[in-house]
Order: sequence, then C-alpha cells, then structure tokens
Amino acid sequence: MQGRKMDLIEKQAKYEECINRILMNKGKILNSAWEIGLDLKTIKERELYLLDSRDFTQFLKEKVSIGRSTAYFLIGI
Repeated sequence: MQGRKMDLIEKQAKYEECINRILMNKGKILNSAWEIGLDLKTIKERELYLLDSRDFTQFLKEKVSIGRSTAYFLIGI
C-alpha cells in the first residue's frame, strides 16, 4: 500500500508540474503569435515584401516559411 501511495504522489506532482509548464508556455506562444502577426501585417500593409518578392505569398514561402492561411490567422490575432 505504501508503494502505491508514493506512486500516486509522484504522479500528482508530475501532473501539476506539466500543467504549470503548459500554462507558462501558453502565454509565451500567444505573445509570440501576436508579435509575428503585427510584423506580418506591417510587411503586408506597407508592401515591404516587394523589396525581395513579387508578392506576399512568395514572401511568406521564401523568406519566413509560413503558409498563407497561417499568416492570415496570425495577422488576425
């Protein structure tokens, strides 16, 4: 019985550690997505992509390796 209780305590501790790390990293992801979206919006609105690419889609593919739908999702954030 003692071994099972320890096992349960260890599992609970690992579970809480994982949840805390998820919540901490979730905030980082949201902040990064917001910042990337702002930069993509600036590049698109000011047509800065024309410095290197013929259009925004080509820029996304060749310069930042982000798909078009992902880029527009990030811009929408």
